[in-house]
Amino acid sequence: MVRLTGLYKGLVRPLLFGFLSADMANELGQFALRHPIFWKGIRTIPETQDERLNITIGGIALKNPVGAAPGFDKHCQMIESMARMGFGYTIPGSITLNVNHKNNPKPRILRYSEHESLVNCVQIPSKGASYTAERLRHSQSFNMRIIPCIEDFTLEESVKSFEMLQPLSDGLEISLRCPNEPKDGYKFNFMDPHNYEKLLDAVNKHKTNPIFVKMRNYISEKERENRLELVNISMKNGVDAITIPGSLVVEEPRLSAKIGNLSGRAIYQKTLANIRDIYQETKGKIVIKARGGIHNSMDAFEAFRAGASTVELHTGLIYEGPSVARNICRGLLKLMDLWGFKSISEVIGSGRYPRAMATRDAVEETTKRVYRTVEPSM
Repeated sequence: MVRLTGLYKGLVRPLLFGFLSADMANELGQFALRHPIFWKGIRTIPETQDERLNITIGGIALKNPVGAAPGFDKHCQMIESMARMGFGYTIPGSITLNVNHKNNPKPRILRYSEHESLVNCVQIPSKGASYTAERLRHSQSFNMRIIPCIEDFTLEESVKSFEMLQPLSDGLEISLRCPNEPKDGYKFNFMDPHNYEKLLDAVNKHKTNPIFVKMRNYISEKERENRLELVNISMKNGVDAITIPGSLVVEEPRLSAKIGNLSGRAIYQKTLANIRDIYQETKGKIVIKARGGIHNSMDAFEAFRAGASTVELHTGLIYEGPSVARNICRGLLKLMDLWGFKSISEVIGSGRYPRAMATRDAVEETTKRVYRTVEPSM
């Protein structure tokens, strides 16, 4: 495991970062992940299977709490590769009902290597729910929990995507708004509490599997109040888990759109702050999925202590390499032994004395010293 990590960080990553733009490296990585033959060798690495890492979210039993976040596998084409890399579950997407070719031109992705972060202005290119459904029908044999992420622009489209993909999935995640999508692209404001209730009422009529919801991050107090109101509506309407990533929309003149979504270590503290906000608001009564800045086992451990039940990686995979999920699992077991926890469930919400107890004000001040943040729309 150490050898594979060293090979990636010592040879593969320097070559990718040194000779390829972030856009080109992303396309190469996606090509490799679409072809499981490249990952068959990982089978020789002992998989971390320990019942102390088992957890159930919304009735879905996971072998470990480390998931692959949306972004890489937009069309359900990389499920076998993600399973081979040791992830406990994967979230393909985001997926729209209809084929969507709209995207910003390149450059769409830039690296902030000194902060182990990325900024991107990728929108929601999708081959559509019908294509995804066909892919899911051929993915049932893999030992991997699959939770597709759907994101549509109208209420009617959202319900149709939900109906089409739910029978083929372990659960579904509904993304309320892409940070890179133009505001006028949405015909229905899912972030409005009244509209959000309409959405949940509509999908609950067809619900047979767990429903997870991903919301936009927040900066201002007004936005925070909005998100916590949506969280409370979620609890009242049977949502099984919530994600509010720490990612931030920032100005970046080198991107084609001139602004983009910041991810990676630069936003880790905001991720922790969001987890604490939700956990305190709900008194731990709803599952929280952590997303944003998770790169290693200590990052994950602190997210669990703050109140998360699972962690999800995207940028962390790029910087840490294909062994990152297994490395996190092995590190979590060592940390649990050190702290005296018998299961990952015992770690959740145990952080009375977090090592990085950053307040929202401190997070915002630190971020603004490095990046020019853009206020997200409600």
